[in-house]
Amino acid sequence: MTNPAPREWHCFACGLRLGIAHGRQWHLRYKTAQFFVSGPVVAICHRCSTRNESPALPASDEASEAAA
Repeated sequence: MTNPAPREWHCFACGLRLGIAHGRQWHLRYKTAQFFVSGPVVAICHRCSTRNESPALPASDEASEAAA
């Protein structure tokens, strides 16, 4: 079984990739800086300067099981 393609976050104005979802975190990278962040994220596109809010990530399996 293969893993599904990672979920990507793109600038809604120009389409530049802003981040990739890894579980409940966003992996953001610009030049040599890399960040793993969780929760709502706001990023300014370095290509067109548009303010972008990250889409919500799905609840983790552990959180879903605890709620059941």
